[in-house]
Amino acid sequence: MNYFFADDTAILAQGSTINYVIHTLQKGLNNIEKWCKLWRVAINTDKTHAVMFRKGTSRKELKPLSFFDEDLTWDKEVKYLGLILDDKLTFRSHLKYNTEKFWAKVHLLIPLIGRRSQKTSCYFSNKF
Repeated sequence: MNYFFADDTAILAQGSTINYVIHTLQKGLNNIEKWCKLWRVAINTDKTHAVMFRKGTSRKELKPLSFFDEDLTWDKEVKYLGLILDDKLTFRSHLKYNTEKFWAKVHLLIPLIGRRSQKTSCYFSNKF
């Protein structure tokens, strides 16, 4: 399955075996590569990532995918449309990233309004 949004593209495949999924993904990459060559569209392969979403842990080495004569390495997480997806789909990385961003903004605001101001009377806890 291909998903397009503006200039972001995702290829998803599911199957009962890892080899089937990798084969299906490789076919999808080959089709995109052909389309890009036909329409003379350039793709930045440095921004191209591969993630295997699965339940269990496997020590089996995943065969690399090939895209425009470059091997794609398998990553543990990927950012797609602002959402950080990890290989277990736990969203921990996404929550951690946004929590850190929130607290950075709070710490920027506190000196502006003061710690003893009535506007800061709510209790902030950064324990997650």
